[in-house]
This record gives sequence, C-alpha cells and structure tokens, in this order.
Amino acid sequence: MKILKHFRKTTDSSSSVRMKTRSGAKDSLISIGWSLEHRVESGKSRIDFVPLKGPIMANAKTLRKRIALVAAAALGVGLLVATPAFATAGTAPTLTGGTSITVLTGGATSTSVVMGMTATDSTTAITVTSVLTAPTGNAAAVTFGASTATTNSAFSASTGTETATAAGAASATFPVLLTPSLPGTYTIALTATTGALTATQTITINAVQAVYTLGDSSATPTTTVGSGIAGPANTVTVTAKSLIAGGGRALVTVSGAGSTIQSASNTTPTAVAGASNALVNANATSAVVVSTPTVGTVTVNVYNETGAGTGIYDATADATVTITVNAAAVTGTFNLAKSTAILNTGVTTGAITDATVVADKVAGVEVANIAVVLKDANSGAATGALTVVITGPGTAGVGAVTAPSVGKNFTATSAGSSQFVSIWSDGSAGVSTITVSVGSTVLTTKTVTFTGPIATLAATNGSSIYMVGANPAAVTVLAKDAGGNVLSGVTVYASSATATVATIPASAVTSSTGIATFALTGVASGTSVLTFGNAATAPTVSTTSSVTVGLSTASTITLTLDKATYAPGAKAVLTLTAKDANGKPMADGTYALLTSAGLVASTAITGLPAPSASVTLSGGTASWTLYAPLTAGPFSINGTTAVAGGAVNTAAASLPLTASASVVGVPTTVDPGTAANAAAIAAVQASVATLSTTIASLVASITAQISALSALVKKILATGSARGVKLPATGRK
Repeated sequence: MKILKHFRKTTDSSSSVRMKTRSGAKDSLISIGWSLEHRVESGKSRIDFVPLKGPIMANAKTLRKRIALVAAAALGVGLLVATPAFATAGTAPTLTGGTSITVLTGGATSTSVVMGMTATDSTTAITVTSVLTAPTGNAAAVTFGASTATTNSAFSASTGTETATAAGAASATFPVLLTPSLPGTYTIALTATTGALTATQTITINAVQAVYTLGDSSATPTTTVGSGIAGPANTVTVTAKSLIAGGGRALVTVSGAGSTIQSASNTTPTAVAGASNALVNANATSAVVVSTPTVGTVTVNVYNETGAGTGIYDATADATVTITVNAAAVTGTFNLAKSTAILNTGVTTGAITDATVVADKVAGVEVANIAVVLKDANSGAATGALTVVITGPGTAGVGAVTAPSVGKNFTATSAGSSQFVSIWSDGSAGVSTITVSVGSTVLTTKTVTFTGPIATLAATNGSSIYMVGANPAAVTVLAKDAGGNVLSGVTVYASSATATVATIPASAVTSSTGIATFALTGVASGTSVLTFGNAATAPTVSTTSSVTVGLSTASTITLTLDKATYAPGAKAVLTLTAKDANGKPMADGTYALLTSAGLVASTAITGLPAPSASVTLSGGTASWTLYAPLTAGPFSINGTTAVAGGAVNTAAASLPLTASASVVGVPTTVDPGTAANAAAIAAVQASVATLSTTIASLVASITAQISALSALVKKILATGSARGVKLPATGRK
C-alpha cells in the first residue's frame, strides 16, 4: 500500500499539512481512503482524521450475486420439504421388503414392500416416492400396485399414499412394479415420508438377456446360474433374447462339459441338435435347450449383432449363464448351498428371513424355532439327522415345530428333509448360540437372547406441550434388563399424579424393540408427573416424566426477532409465540394462526416461510432461520392473525403482527457455506486491522512533529518580540 504525503503552503493566516492513503492494488476486495489534516489557525492547532470514502466493496456486485444464489437455493430446499397442511404427520415411518433380483429384460418384475407408521389420527398420511436409476435409453417407469394387505390404513397406488383410518400402528403391503426395456442394472430408491420424518429402502434389479429357467424337469428361480444332472439324455433350459435396436440378431453359444444345443426356438436357420451355437431372430425370445452329458461347468454366452444383417457380433459376451453339472449320485444327498435354516419367533413358521428373538428367561417356554429344509445339489429333497449344540442359556429339541426339549448337545434319532429345531428357555439370562449340523457339516448358527426382569425404564415425551383431549402415542417407555437387553412382551405400568390435568392408561406391553407406547388424555391446562414402573403398586423399578397440557386456542400471538440490529446478510431467528387464555404456551400442533398471506417481509429476506395460514408450534413457539437484507436500513416482517374461531379467540383475532430490526455496517460474511469466500473476507478484515494500526502510528508521529514545530514557532516569535523585531503582518519567518 502506498502512502502519499502532500504538504502545501498558503498565504492566509493558517498552515496545513495533509496526508492521504489509498489502496494501490487494482483487484483488492476493499479500497480504503483517509484524509489526515492538521491546521494552525489563529494560534490554535487542530488534527482531523476522516475517511475519504469509507470502506467500500470493490466487487460488491459479485458478492451480492453469490448471496442471492445461496438464498435461492435455501428457499428451494425449504419448498421441497414442505408438509401439506391437510395431512397430519405420523411418527416412526418404516419401509421394509424389496430385494435384489435378476430378471429377463422385457419381463415384468414385481417385488413387495411394507410401509408403516404410527398414526396420530385418521388424517395421518405417509407417502412413498421412487427415484429410478436406469441404463441410458430405458423407457420403463416405476409404478406401485394395489395393496395386497393393509392394517389400520388405506393405500392409493396412483399417489403412493397410505392414510390411516384411526390412531395407532398402520401399515400397507404393496408391489413395486417395473418392466426393464434394456439390459443393465436398475436401482429403485424408495423414500417414505410423513411430516419431516423419512424411511428409505433400495431395490436393485439386474436385467439380463439370458437366464436359467428350467433344470432337471423343474422350474427354477430367474437367475444367471443354475445346476444340472449329468446324463446322456439330461438337459437344462436357458431363455435368451435379442434386444438390439434396428433388428439385430443374437448369437448363442454353449461350451464346457461336453454340452451342445439340443433345440432352440425362434432361430434362423433352425437350431440343429448337437450344434454348439444358434442364431436367435431379431427382437425374439428363444428357449435354448442345452445337454448336460457329463459332470462339469457349462457356459452359455449371448453375443449381440452389431447391426441388422451385418453378420458381425460383439467380441465379448453381452450375457452369460453358468450351469454346474453334478453327478447323478448326488440326488437325495444333503447339499449345504441348497439347504436352508430360518429362525422363527416362538412357534410361528413361514418366515423368509431370520427373526430377531429376545425372550424372557422364565423356564419352560418355547421362545423360538429353526425351520430346516434339506436339499441335494439339484434342489431336490435330501435327508439327514440333525446335530444340535447350544452354548449359553436354553435347551433344544428336534422334530415338529413344538418338539419337546432334549438337551444342549445331541443328535436327533430321526432324519427328514423338513425338520424343526425348537428352542426352550431354562431360567438363565444371556445370549444363546445354537449350532445345527448335518453329519460333520455345519448347516447354520443362530443366536437367541434370554432376558431377565425389568432393570431400567426410560420415558420419552412425544410433545413438549400436550393438548386438551386425546394425544395418541404421547409417551414411550423403553424397558431393558440388567444386561442392557431390550425387553419385548413385558408389561409397563403407569399412573398420573394429577389426574385433573392428564390421565394415562394403567399399563402397556412392550413391542419387539422393548418400547411401551402410552396415549395421554389432556384434561386441563397444567402440569402432571407421570410414573412408570414394573408393577401397578410398589414398583421396584420406576421412572417419571413431567408432562404439560395446554389449550388449543390462542389469546395472544407475538412475532419477534432475536436482535435489534444485524450486519448485512447475517443470520436472524424469527419467532412466533402463541399463548392461551391462562398466559401459558399453546399445545403442540399445527394451527391456522395467520391469514392465508402468511408472513411478508418489507424487503428481500432469505428463509421466510412460504405464504400459509398454518403454523406448527412446539412449546408454544415456531421459529424460522432467516438472513437479513444486504442493504443498510430498517426492515420488518409482518403478518395478520386469523379471524376469530378455530385456533384464535376474539382477543387475538385479526391483529397485525410486526417484528422489526435494522441492518447496519457492511457484510462481514458472504456465502458462509463457501470456504474460499470466508477466507477472503477474513483476509480483508485482517488487512483493515493492520491498516488501522499503521494509520494510528502515523497520526501519533505527525502529531508529535507538529507539536514540536508549533513549539519552535512560538519560541522564534517569543525571541523576536524580546529583541524588538517586528514581523510583517502577512509574512513568515
């Protein structure tokens, strides 16, 4: 930075010394200029230090654009997550099911999912949306099918919306449908939304040109791998498609383990038995029958023609099916890869995935069972005696689903293709490991947790202020044993200290996650202490939760900002407070407290909620994060309360609301989400601080010099006067 010094002489009765400083860099973010003036008039000295222009933003236009972009982005996000005013939000959304599947391209696929929530009333809604990631050029779209099962709800396939029919747990099972038009990987990202809560699930579909569809005279799941039995007349079937735009064909080849093509539909020329390849007609599906004469691996490849009638095919396979051919002797012999073992809860059956079993340690109860299905290498039925070893609490039996307990380490006396291993409690708590083997081969290892009595209870309020009337799913209580295990199926007892304020059911049973859910009925405005325990009277384990009940009608509504002044673009918090006739905060909930115009700012402000009469209160307040205007001066946020009736009484109806503040100074932060801008501003602030120190030092130095000069002039004048020297009236010595 250059420091320019200017001295000038005048012919009047005053003397002046002026110094100016300016930024010398063209591209600096801030230009600063000051004027330092010292005057001596009529024997009086005065020093002025005045900014010429003050700090100015050299590239303010660019910075304003950046701030505008951030503001627009923030507003956009706010709009995306807005909750429809007509739907009540539920709690604890869930989305389960779906899977990773392989399908033949062009074939319809369907996989079921289950969407659930805890509804607060009959207007509670949860909506599922999908985002499809698909190969370029895909013409398929994701749709939802009609619900196959519902609990306490109705499901709309066209909108993907499940609406509760009453308060409480609600769920809907429905198919997710897709017909892939091109080979490749399709990912369906599902999101279930209720209010601000979401649950997600992903389904992956692998669409291929060839699949293994028939083996050893039995249909098989759609897959790119399969098995066969060796034999001179034995075969498997592979389905292949030609999918090239413009009418290209597909070349199918088979190799390995002496295999050949026995027949193939939709081929030109017609496939000949014993051939190693076949040409599938354009846009056709072919059932290719492949011989499996010997043990080994058979590979079926599909190559696409590069164009209609070119006779040139891709150098690498576009689809592959691998078939493992086993010896005929394996029929009926246990095969680990083909056999299954599924853990069920209690005496239930039919699960397709392992259940999580947490059960009371009380002795003599069957808490789980393992459904065992033994198969051979060709997916045929196999037999074998089961050996069971239990490490930890519990005992087991083998046979029917309710087989009596035998012990902890034994081999069953009977063998079969379908058997059950029953798991029984023995009065001990802890984690049990159950290992099931067939001969020397371990088939599966499962775990079951046996729990002790309730050791801890933890209550959680669902709202900060409950309304007078019904409050479903108001308080949840988590029950655990001494080992920290959640307790399912145990009873938690409850009572309210002040029944004139709030009442609560006498008890609730914990879910599989160890949570007991209690509704609450608000009777009158006030506070009550709820007690939860392991017994109705004289509990040995208990916890408390204080609940507040408020009215649902506002008598006073105010609007405030958290500060009186802000820097340009600075963060601000706007708060609406609603109180009832008792001066207490209103109950939690969404209320029509404003006119439909909502809240309006006197100038551009980022973060202001979209125009709406509805306000969602928690603890009697609703808050929004805003960003102050970029220009200096006063600003305000204004609205009008709703007309009397509903959530607003006469005292608070149709009144203006205003929150005012002012913007002062220059921006100290610009686009706080961008590290580069923040660093640039910080550097500028440091430069200004350094400059201020330099100027202060210069001012002190000049002041000292002028003081010395003034003293010298006075001395000269005094000396001249003492010697009788008369100075000219307009001159200087």
